[in-house]
Amino acid sequence: MWFKRKLACSFCRRSERQVEKLVAGPNVYICDRCAAEVTRIINESGDTTPTSAPRPQRTWGAIVKRVQAGWRRGMRRTTWRPLAGER
Repeated sequence: MWFKRKLACSFCRRSERQVEKLVAGPNVYICDRCAAEVTRIINESGDTTPTSAPRPQRTWGAIVKRVQAGWRRGMRRTTWRPLAGER
C-alpha cells in the first residue's frame, strides 16, 4: 500500500495545495511566498558580503600548551574543544 507524502513549506507550513509553487531541496521545501520574502529581505539589505564571527585571539603560549597537552594524552582527542581551565 502506497501513501502519498503531504508536502508543506518548511518555513510557513503551508501545504502544497495552498501555494502556487513548492521548491524542494534536501529534506527541505520552500513555497513561492517565502521565497519572495527572502528575496525582498536580501534586496533590502545594503551589505551583500557575509560576515564571519571573529576568531578568538590566542597567544603563542596557549598554542604551545595545547600541543603539549595533546602529546601527553597521546593525541587521542582530534576535535577542537577548549582544555580544562582554557577559555
